[in-house]
Amino acid sequence: MGARDDLEAVRNGQLATRGPAMVNFAPAQAVGFDIVPSVVRNELFATRTIGTRAISASAHDLVVRRRPDGALYQSCEAWWGDDLGAVLDTVRRPMAHRDGRSYSPSGPWTVSGTLYQFGAVDGLERSAWQFDGSSVRERTHSSPTTTVEPLDLLPPEVTAPIRGGLSDVWREHSRDRATEYLTAIRILDHRVLLLEAHRTARRLTALVSAAWELTTFDAPIAARSPISFTCIDDGPTPMLDRRGI
Repeated sequence: MGARDDLEAVRNGQLATRGPAMVNFAPAQAVGFDIVPSVVRNELFATRTIGTRAISASAHDLVVRRRPDGALYQSCEAWWGDDLGAVLDTVRRPMAHRDGRSYSPSGPWTVSGTLYQFGAVDGLERSAWQFDGSSVRERTHSSPTTTVEPLDLLPPEVTAPIRGGLSDVWREHSRDRATEYLTAIRILDHRVLLLEAHRTARRLTALVSAAWELTTFDAPIAARSPISFTCIDDGPTPMLDRRGI
């Protein structure tokens, strides 16, 4: 980041010097901030802890884990950032082992984290980036680089300031439309950096050369306060989790 703490959108350009990268996606019932349980989302909205429209928001997958004492729990890390503030929190609940890899909830959701309220900001910065079509054709002898880091999909000059934070990427598609969404947040000592990017094509195979539309937001932290509450699910059901422990 050099001597600066801010995040500025790099103006429109071509990614001609860098081959396209790709992420291997798996089917999922929920993506983005929808991974956060609905009762938790409803509480965050009802208490106006978060706004109604995010610039950058997502959550890592809910995974069953084991504590050193053997106790089981399910948890994920989530974030939300809009033009007024940002929330970074951990959502978890205790779990009971049923059979094999099957577990069921044994207690309420608990949410803990921090709310960052923003001071005066200059507003959103927007830019667009696209791979040079001729460069892509010249590289047809080699496959796109496969990565597990969402920010590798964007040019380094855009992502450098926000690396070290949290990021996520997912795809939604139908027969005649495919969209890839990327979101990231980084919280520094006195500032919060947000990034949202998406690209759309008529076919999944065309996404790799579609234009990215980027929105970046750099806001000073005016105040911060802890978040802590409990939510009880309506009729929790047994679940199967094949990852984690």
